Amino acid sequence: MQIPQEFMMVCRNFIQDLDVIGTTPEEVIRFAIQGLSTEERRVVRRFLDESLQEGRGEAELQGLWSKSGAQVYFRKVGQLRQFLTIMRGMLK
Repeated sequence: MQIPQEFMMVCRNFIQDLDVIGTTPEEVIRFAIQGLSTEERRVVRRFLDESLQEGRGEAELQGLWSKSGAQVYFRKVGQLRQFLTIMRGMLK
């Protein structure tokens, strides 16, 4: 699956010291998506819709995430899916 540049832009905002920016997933995501245009939000939302479809395994999601440039890691199964689902909801 091709990762859109818009998603990569968002993920570059997920830096190691993210806890300084926010303490909840919503605060962190809000920071990461704040500069997106309406069209960029649509692109990221479509990508997340496709990525979060049923049938996509955690390993596949982790693979996409590791290619994204994000410096934040999720140790437990399902945490990344939950985080991306929150992000998708915030991109409406």
